[in-house]
Amino acid sequence: MKSYNQVLILQPKHVIWNQSEYSFIIRSQNDPFYYLIPAGSRTLIHFQDSSSHMSLQICKQDPDWQFSGRFSVREGDKMCVKTWNPETSQILVVSVNTLTTDSFLLTSINTHNSSPSVIIRNYCPFSVVVSQLEDSTPVHEVPSFSSYDWITDEPLLGNDLRVKLPAWRCTAMGAESTEECVHVKTREEKKVHILTLVPRKKDCHEV
Repeated sequence: MKSYNQVLILQPKHVIWNQSEYSFIIRSQNDPFYYLIPAGSRTLIHFQDSSSHMSLQICKQDPDWQFSGRFSVREGDKMCVKTWNPETSQILVVSVNTLTTDSFLLTSINTHNSSPSVIIRNYCPFSVVVSQLEDSTPVHEVPSFSSYDWITDEPLLGNDLRVKLPAWRCTAMGAESTEECVHVKTREEKKVHILTLVPRKKDCHEV
């Protein structure tokens, strides 16, 4: 009689603790299932795809709201993400914090202590456009002399920014408007010289 040894591999249990007043839906990469996390509840999750359950997306439980970018729920990771309603332009910022216990991973979800990843202050007399370095991420316009609370659209891509500023270029036909594109790392100071068309000499001296 032949005997077979069976090996049972148990994935670590994952508990999602929703400390907010909103109910959320989460999903993992390559997993067709959606998981409902009611407001103020702790939910034990058994992800179907163990290879990708460390990268999740979150959405407010409302058909008009869209999922956030992907964020990590590995031990020790803490991130801010956002879910939004494209019809009303409402944004809900969610803080996600993961720690480990003796028997399971615990991911806490909160909306009260959430803060922006970066605050952008535009002191220029013209608007600038900011985005993450990945071309597929959304772009955001920051008007002149205004501030913008930056929450990254794709948290796993980091906080480095692409900033586009208006500029002018001289050609054989005269001057034409163009853009100056700058890559800015977090906590980096960078000076950029851009060519600006000034119609009057007096204005040039004032600038």
